[in-house]
Amino acid sequence: MMVVDLNLSFEFLILLCVFSAGLLIVTAYFRGKWLKFLKYNAPNDLIQLVVNTLNQKIKELNGKVEDSISKLETYFLKVEELKEKEEENSEKIRELADGLKDTLRAQVNLARMLRVLDEKVLGLSRKMEKNIFKQSLPEKKLDVEKGSKFLSLTRNHGMGLAGLTPTEMKVLRVLATSGPKTASEIREVIGKTREHSARLMKKLFLEGYVERDTSTIPYLYKLSSRIKENFEFSTEEKP
Repeated sequence: MMVVDLNLSFEFLILLCVFSAGLLIVTAYFRGKWLKFLKYNAPNDLIQLVVNTLNQKIKELNGKVEDSISKLETYFLKVEELKEKEEENSEKIRELADGLKDTLRAQVNLARMLRVLDEKVLGLSRKMEKNIFKQSLPEKKLDVEKGSKFLSLTRNHGMGLAGLTPTEMKVLRVLATSGPKTASEIREVIGKTREHSARLMKKLFLEGYVERDTSTIPYLYKLSSRIKENFEFSTEEKP
């Protein structure tokens, strides 16, 4: 809308200047004709009055023409400024568009990299889960074999069940009658501290009296199969 108004104003000023110039030419022409007429047909005072009036009108027209020309020059300057600003804004818009393109391109590349990284992490996580699952079975067998070796060593030295404390016998009796238990469950039965219960179960495990199932969290303790096969003891605790 502003561009249309500027174009209209520009055309109007040009027409005004052309009209003013034409008016001056016509006025000067008729002024000359009128002066010649008055020179031969009118008194000197009347001639002077008419001349002064015409001169005044011509000055007024000259002032209007000069004012129009000044406005036209101002308009041209404003048009040039607008063109410069428009070019400057167009350049800024192009720079901004290029910057947005670069930003979008970087975001797309980053999204692709993150997707590839996520796939790699997922694949690595699956491999680790498989390895952990495979390793849990050998560890269980190793714990049983290790406990069995200590059991054989203990039996070779003739210790058997006679060397166990009443608390240790109570633990074996609970495992024999109630089945596998966790360390916390055993601690509740014997009424000892966590550290004491942990040391006790470790001792029974290393000496081969119990087996430890490491495939579950927390670990489960159960009576050793060799203890069941080779030793018999009363379900009632000795005083």
